[in-house]
Amino acid sequence: MLVHRSGPFRVRPVRPPRLKAHAPCMEADRVVSDRRSFDALPAMNDEGYRSVRRIESVNKIPFWPTWAGGGIRAMLLNNRDEWDPFLLLAHHKHSFSPWDPLRRIQKSIMPEGFPMHAHGGIETVTYMIEGGFLHCDSHDATPSAYRKGSVQWMEAGTGILHQEMFETFSNRNADIELYQLWINTPTDMKMRSSSVTMLGDEYGRPLPVVRRESGDGRVCRTEVIAGIVDGQSPDFRTNLPVTILRCTMQPGADFEHTLPSAEDTAVLYVRRGTILLGRADADKRPTRRFTYGWTDLFNQEPKERMSEDATASEGDLVVLERDGTKVRFTNTGPGEADVLFLSGPPLREPIIQPSPDIVCGSMDQAREMTRRIRELYREYFGSQVAAK
Repeated sequence: MLVHRSGPFRVRPVRPPRLKAHAPCMEADRVVSDRRSFDALPAMNDEGYRSVRRIESVNKIPFWPTWAGGGIRAMLLNNRDEWDPFLLLAHHKHSFSPWDPLRRIQKSIMPEGFPMHAHGGIETVTYMIEGGFLHCDSHDATPSAYRKGSVQWMEAGTGILHQEMFETFSNRNADIELYQLWINTPTDMKMRSSSVTMLGDEYGRPLPVVRRESGDGRVCRTEVIAGIVDGQSPDFRTNLPVTILRCTMQPGADFEHTLPSAEDTAVLYVRRGTILLGRADADKRPTRRFTYGWTDLFNQEPKERMSEDATASEGDLVVLERDGTKVRFTNTGPGEADVLFLSGPPLREPIIQPSPDIVCGSMDQAREMTRRIRELYREYFGSQVAAK
């Protein structure tokens, strides 16, 4: 049994998921979403470049800690048709001070991180921009830290328990920033054994960096987390041919990427700066924009407006049409732009979720995965907890 630990890294038992017998099996082509669905504008394809379906402005949820500017931009990718195979994208940014008198109160209500919980049937990708995460799981109960520039790629398979707590210090501030992405796994791969793979310089698997210069010498630096850019890819084979890129661009620099298929999903998230989607010399195109306040995560009623062009800035999420194989954007702001680019083939498979962290392809699979996860809880926290 995993030993309970005191201090900032503490294992706390969590009630295992309970499968509802009446859980519906969604049709493969059905959009499962509480968010309003909007028709796309007429495609304005230009030499194979993808047009913008819509731009969403996502306000951050004040959290960890609120008064120090901490927050999460959580993008619940419920519209399967647009996001498939991606399920969730979260951008965390937090700052913890050892001299903060309110932290003790906050920690008694909400731990600084994510205590032990289950995942199944998905892959989670965590990319550390700043600071560190303390991780342990049902494979290895010993806490270990991964930090700036590292990637944890976790295949949940039939089920895994893991815990991730922010790495904080008793004598200095801890500034933490990260992305976490959830990717659906094909149904025929969900029942495989779980695994955790670390990428980064300290693990002997550095992330390739591709530098491209525009004609005027302006540089776009692309870090390849997954996929292939100019023949370079990480030393890791993914289950799906997804592409995950972090692009940092000097003012005036542009980025262009060719997708394997016009059917692939493609989305962007702007961490910093301002970018223009498409060709910089193209005519202005009207673009639908939606603004989500952090309370709108629950009522899903965004504010809609039109803009004259496809310009995205900090905190914007860009959904691209499936009307071409080329993606292009330019840094039109006065400072550096930092953009996360995601693409991958849609699975178009049914989804059943016994809990938000567990994604199955059939009721039989859901029952078996739930049984396996309950066994993991029993192993770690005792039969009394697992039986609740």
